[in-house]
Amino acid sequence: METFDCSINQIYNLDVTNNSLLKYLGCSYNYLSDLDVTHCTSLNFLFCNHNNITSLDLDSNTYLYRLNCQNNLLTELDLLNNNLLWEVYGSNNNIEHLYIATTLEWLYIMEFSNNLIDSLVLRACP
Repeated sequence: METFDCSINQIYNLDVTNNSLLKYLGCSYNYLSDLDVTHCTSLNFLFCNHNNITSLDLDSNTYLYRLNCQNNLLTELDLLNNNLLWEVYGSNNNIEHLYIATTLEWLYIMEFSNNLIDSLVLRACP
C-alpha cells in the first residue's frame, strides 16, 4: 500500500509499522497520542495534524517532502535527517526545541507560530 488516509475519525491507535512502501499517510483530526512512522522509510507526505501526538521520530523518513504536524502536543521536532522537505507546518504545539537541517535546498514554507521556541538557528538554508 502506498497511500492511506484515515483522517477525521475517532482513532486512538494507528499501527503503520509494517508499511515500508507507504508514501502518503493522512491521519489528521483523530485522537492519536503516538505515531510510529520509523518503518515507513518511503514516506513522502505525512499529515498528522490535529491530534494529541507528544513526540514524532522522523529520522528514518529521509524522503519526506511535506509534513503537517500542527495542533498537537509536540515539545520538540528533529528534522536534521529530512533534507528533502519543502513544506513544514508545526504551529500550535508546545515546541521548545526545533532542529532544522542546514541543507534544506527545497524548503519553501516553514510555519511554527504559537509554540514555545526560545532559539532557532537556520544556517545555510538557501
